[in-house]
Amino acid sequence: MWRELAAKRLVGAETGMRQPGVGFYSFGLLFCCGVQALAAHTYVSSHSDSSTLAIAVAVVTAIVCLGISFGIARLRPSAK
Repeated sequence: MWRELAAKRLVGAETGMRQPGVGFYSFGLLFCCGVQALAAHTYVSSHSDSSTLAIAVAVVTAIVCLGISFGIARLRPSAK
């Protein structure tokens, strides 16, 4: 997702044309992070009575998933 957005930003800046949409990979990554957040919420909800804790764990899980993907994109740059 991060590489795709950076590439679109770069192409848009060079050509002056706006690049359409965020693309399939961005959607797929956000969908997977959402599924992980839902799984974390379900797990915490089944083991605890605190709905606030379950929501907090779900949000943190989604942020951690996005952070991991950003880290992987930084550690493994695309070919130029």
